[in-house]
Amino acid sequence: MNKGETFPLTVKTKEADTKRDLVELRTQIRAGFDRYGCLTLRKIPLPHNINAPKKKADLLETLADFFAFQNKAALDAWLMLFPPAAQKRLYNLVFDDSIIIGECNSQEDVESFILNDELRLDFLRFDRFTSKFVVALPEVLREILLPWLEPPPEAALDSCVCTIADREIYSNENEIYDSFPRLCEALKTEYKRHYLGNMRWPLNKTLIKQLSETSGFKPFPYSKKSETANITPDALDLAVRFILCMDDDDVPLSGGGFAGVKHLLDLFFGKTAAKGRETDYSWRHVFFEGIVLTPHLHKSDNMGFFCRTLPLSRAVFLEALTETARDDRWFSAASLARSVQMTKHRFSFLSRESENALWVRADRITTDGTTYEDIDGAGVFFPKYMLHYHLLVEPLFKAYCCLMAALGVLEITQAVPPNIVHIKDQATPLSPFSSLDALR
Repeated sequence: MNKGETFPLTVKTKEADTKRDLVELRTQIRAGFDRYGCLTLRKIPLPHNINAPKKKADLLETLADFFAFQNKAALDAWLMLFPPAAQKRLYNLVFDDSIIIGECNSQEDVESFILNDELRLDFLRFDRFTSKFVVALPEVLREILLPWLEPPPEAALDSCVCTIADREIYSNENEIYDSFPRLCEALKTEYKRHYLGNMRWPLNKTLIKQLSETSGFKPFPYSKKSETANITPDALDLAVRFILCMDDDDVPLSGGGFAGVKHLLDLFFGKTAAKGRETDYSWRHVFFEGIVLTPHLHKSDNMGFFCRTLPLSRAVFLEALTETARDDRWFSAASLARSVQMTKHRFSFLSRESENALWVRADRITTDGTTYEDIDGAGVFFPKYMLHYHLLVEPLFKAYCCLMAALGVLEITQAVPPNIVHIKDQATPLSPFSSLDALR
């Protein structure tokens, strides 16, 4: 195949990086490539006027300088080193977790996955859940290319707009003003002492009933129906565990619920620090996603105790939340989650390496018309490759939205979710948060 003459897809002009941004970008690029050995790194295609140093430290500096593209012309110079088919595959991999190599229709397609004869990095992997080879773009390359490439049309916010028909709308905006202070006051007594050490498990029904009567907290629509009560999260349970996990006894209550909610959300998104915790966060704070928002994922017992920084997914979600807040239309939660996956930085509450300690128990998983089976017979599925979106991105995004709805920030609707997790003869939804349908 001949080298490409023009990039077949739109490359946009990125805003110029500030000096500080450039330093941070070079640091990220250097760290991203550092996981590979010198022999592999020297196979990365570079323009003829750039020589690859022999020492790894010098080579990493060269790659960091080059891939911190200063302008569109610098990016074009690198993209032109690849054939057009490879350029297109590269584009697709920026916006997809992985692509099944079985989807290739020609020898040219197969060759384009390699990008060139020698550069493989960790593109090619065998996915034991589909029994097929898949290709996945190294995270460092995705982070480099994402700001420069125009996303596909389905990633646009307009493509996520939906109608809610006659579904019941849940809004806690008005009720939260009175119910949130009462709930916080109740948690300062025996409930906090009783529950603080059992945060990994939802409140029992007796506690929920008592706190509901005390606070008047508004339940989600599906919580009020016996036939759907087991496929929905409980709004009060979400609020209670959120309040306790933020580890702040000085929640302002004099200004009504809005003041308290804003204070805790500022803590959650890292805009302020809790009193006495100006230099670090508790493990409950930084691992809230693992404790509360991903009950469908099994985790190792000590996971979370060593987490000390806020998850990247919170910043990504806040960015998406801010964008939708400018619009008064209803958005499909699933479509918005897919848009976030395609257009934002990596959406996860753990590093890629730590995700290997997350799993879903099932005999098989069926979603989007594809059935995934564990050929080893262990009944364990990891949120990797084709399943990363289905097992982690979408359920975590929906969980964030349900939390925001319980706190009066979003309006939502619910719908009966598909049964995608199969264990023996039973099929169930993946997560209680799967019932979230639309948001505004």
